[in-house]
Amino acid sequence: MRKMEERTCKHCNKAFMSRTESRTVYCSRQCSGLAHRIIKHGCYHCDNPVKNNRCEFCSRECAIQARHKKTVVRINCVVCGKVFDRHKCHLREYNFCSCKCNGQWQSACLAGKNSPHYYPIGTVAYRTLNGRVRAWIKVGNKKWILRAHHNLNSHGVAVPKNKVIHHRDKDALNDSIANLEILTRAEHINKHRNDLY
Repeated sequence: MRKMEERTCKHCNKAFMSRTESRTVYCSRQCSGLAHRIIKHGCYHCDNPVKNNRCEFCSRECAIQARHKKTVVRINCVVCGKVFDRHKCHLREYNFCSCKCNGQWQSACLAGKNSPHYYPIGTVAYRTLNGRVRAWIKVGNKKWILRAHHNLNSHGVAVPKNKVIHHRDKDALNDSIANLEILTRAEHINKHRNDLY
């Protein structure tokens, strides 16, 4: 038979029976749970008592307000100069109090030639088309065409819709007039048949 002894609960001071080999110091699980929730400090925001010693704040509202104080900065709007709060994680090079101010700034500073995406007419850009790099040229506002087509059009040669442009030296970036040839699709495939297989 197991030996039992009488002990005093560390939380409620009630007497209870426990086995001698047991290390139990509380009369129940409830007392054990309550004992581990002893208030050791006040709320870090308002100094009210904290219910759980693992928490830093007495309520969710206090936690939100304390974090808000740490992360919010007062700054001026770039456009209108109004002072407003902004979280540190949302700070940018230019900060605006509203969408209206942001729109005004973009219209003044990022439109037309001030835009980082502005390219003057005649700009050549290299882009991939069907897995091959091709040269494109800007011929108008938001209008780009292949440089080979542009070179032929500038010399008065129109490319019909059922024809394609062939590069004689097989270099797709060499768009000189001497290197360009207008072929039907069937003729073009025959020229490149060895490259296909």
